[in-house]
Amino acid sequence: MGLLVRVLMVLCLAAAGFAGGPAEAAKKKQKEPPKPKEAWQMPMTMTIVRSFAAGCEPLCPEWIAAEGEITTATPARFRKILKLAGKKKLPVILNSPGGRMDAAVEIGRMIRKAKLDVAVGWTNYAGCKPTDKDCKLPKDQKGIYRGIVYTGRGFCNSACPVVLAGGVQRLSGPWAYVGVHQVRTTYVQERITYQEKYRIVKGKKKVISRKEVGRKTVKTSQKDGLDKSLRKKLLAYYKEMGISTDIIDDMLKAEFKTIYRLDLNRQEALKLVTSRGTSDLFTSNRACLSGNEAANCILDPQAAGKAPPKTGPIPIPRQKPNVSLREHGSRATPL
Repeated sequence: MGLLVRVLMVLCLAAAGFAGGPAEAAKKKQKEPPKPKEAWQMPMTMTIVRSFAAGCEPLCPEWIAAEGEITTATPARFRKILKLAGKKKLPVILNSPGGRMDAAVEIGRMIRKAKLDVAVGWTNYAGCKPTDKDCKLPKDQKGIYRGIVYTGRGFCNSACPVVLAGGVQRLSGPWAYVGVHQVRTTYVQERITYQEKYRIVKGKKKVISRKEVGRKTVKTSQKDGLDKSLRKKLLAYYKEMGISTDIIDDMLKAEFKTIYRLDLNRQEALKLVTSRGTSDLFTSNRACLSGNEAANCILDPQAAGKAPPKTGPIPIPRQKPNVSLREHGSRATPL
C-alpha cells in the first residue's frame, strides 16, 4: 500500500509539471531585470543644485548635493565642484552610507577651510539626475541642476559623520539617521615586477631606467577596529573640528556590519551638530526671505520672466540604506 501511494504521488507531480507547458517553463527561466541602483549605492556624486520650489525665483537657495559612497576619487570631485561654485558659499547636503575614512577626513578639512555649512538630507532632482547616463542639462543652466531637499530618510553613516564634522554649521535634525561603527581596514600584499636597464661603470651597476611591467596580488586580509595610526589621525581631526573625541568610543560600540545610531541628543552632546535644525534652514524658501538672505541665496535676474523647466511632478523615492542599524541604546530596523 505504501509503495502504491508513493507511485501515485510521483505520477501527480509529473502531471503537474506538464500542466504549465513550455511557455510556463520559459517564463521561469527568464531572469528579472536588475533593479537600478539608487544614488546612495553608487560612488559619490557631487553637483550644484538650485531650488525648484515654487515661488523662490529669482532669488533661490543653492547647495552642493553630495550623495553616495565616499571613494578615493571623491576628494578630487569635491575640488572640482568647489571650483565650479567659485565665490558662492554653498552648504553641502550629505546623503551617504560612508566609505573611505581617509578620503572623508580630506573632504572634511576642505569644507572647513572653505567655511561651508553641512547638513544631512537628500536631493530629489527635477528632470534628470547626475546618475542618469543620458542626463544632459540645458545650456542656460550652466551645469546647475534643479531639485528639492528632503530630510526624512536622509542618512549619514560610517565615514560620513567625519565629513559632517567639517561644517561650520552642522545640521541633521530628528528625521535624519546618523550612525557610526568600527572601521574595517583591508591589507593588500602585492608582487610587483620591474624591468631595469643598467650599465656597468667602473665595476659598479648603474641603473639607467626602471619601469613596472607586472603587478599581482599575493594576499589580502581584513581587520576590524582602530589601529594606533588611524586612532591618532581621527583624534587629531575631531579635536581640530571642535568635536568631542567620545565619538570614537561610540564607533567601537558597533561591529562593522552594523550601525550604532547617534540620536539627536547624542549628536548635540558630541558637538557633531551645532543646533537641532534641519537642512531646511539652508535650502527652503525661508532661507531667502527679504532682509535676511542666507549666503547661498543666489539671484538670477533673468529667472523672473522665465517659465519653469518642463517636468512632471517630482517623485519621492524610498530611501533604504542596505545596512543593519542599531539605535543608540536600542535595536532598530532599516529605514
